[in-house]
Amino acid sequence: MRGDGRIFLRGRLYSIAYYLRGVEQREPAKTSDPKAAEKFLRARMREVGADLIGARKFTTPKASRLTIHELLEVLKADFELRDKLSRQNASHLKRADDDFGNYLAVGLTSEKIDGYKKERLAKGDRPASINRPLQLIRQAYGLAVKRGHLSRVPSIEFLSEKGNARKGFCEETEFRKIREFLPDYLQDFCLFAYCTGMRYGEVRSLK
Repeated sequence: MRGDGRIFLRGRLYSIAYYLRGVEQREPAKTSDPKAAEKFLRARMREVGADLIGARKFTTPKASRLTIHELLEVLKADFELRDKLSRQNASHLKRADDDFGNYLAVGLTSEKIDGYKKERLAKGDRPASINRPLQLIRQAYGLAVKRGHLSRVPSIEFLSEKGNARKGFCEETEFRKIREFLPDYLQDFCLFAYCTGMRYGEVRSLK
């Protein structure tokens, strides 16, 4: 019956199929034993039941394979579609991808986030530069939940930026005049920092 799910052979190994809110979910049971496949199906059905009564959100097989890199790529495409992909956003997206892209989306925990913040603070990075990629990661999760790809956004707390306001801004025409008085080896460095909004230490850390 549709509500009970089913097992079926794919080659020599069994797979299972079941429904969650009217949508069929399929995944390999990775066994040639029908009894083991039935046991795996019953476990999944219990998880589906817990989701339906609101006890615990069910993570679909597709969601369990999503990486943070994939979430960030979707966010980047959304920025491009809405003409929001500024140089600063592109730079912070790259940093987020470099630091978290290989993580499975369902595996990101508050402890991992805290460890990341402590590690970067120990290297002398400022709270603002640490917060920016984290903000984009949280935004990427929010978009994935909105589109039905994930069931929740992990808890991501940001560092305080009190007393971290930048001062001494100037228009691009003024900056380019100032740039002409800089040594040759600093001109491109400073232009890159101005265009991306990155801090001195962030630009120096790039390879």
